[in-house]
Amino acid sequence: MSVQLGHILRSPFVKFVAHAVSFTIFPGLLVLSASDRFEGVKNLPNKTVTDHPRQIFRVKTTQFSWTELLIMK
Repeated sequence: MSVQLGHILRSPFVKFVAHAVSFTIFPGLLVLSASDRFEGVKNLPNKTVTDHPRQIFRVKTTQFSWTELLIMK
């Protein structure tokens, strides 16, 4: 049974379908992430916040959104 499944998964058609789906999903996630940013995010990425008046060059970033986590995955 596993030998047949291995031959099927290694076939050129299945490889083509897997690559096509992967190539379609990745740009889709990029567009979804970009459109999510345009809707008006409350907290801006890489917003500079100082904890102390004499403190400089400290950048606090926002947490990743679910689309950004999927893109990294």
